[in-house]
Amino acid sequence: MRKNRRRRFTPYQRVKRTAGHIMLVCGIVSFVLTLASLYWNNVSVTLFFIGTSLGFWLVGFQQYIDALAAGADTTQRR
Repeated sequence: MRKNRRRRFTPYQRVKRTAGHIMLVCGIVSFVLTLASLYWNNVSVTLFFIGTSLGFWLVGFQQYIDALAAGADTTQRR
């Protein structure tokens, strides 16, 4: 019989993972705006959206890494 191996997250880890999700979604939206701005032929707008997208992605991945690196602060129940 298989045990339920669902990982339990601490409140800190849940907040970090939620922040990571939000940042990645913002990065994806910004990337889509980058693709749309290519048709405007305005280099400054395109570079702004590329930088914004990259920044959101990097911060989002850092939030995921922080959530994984945070140790469990509560002991598991038996």
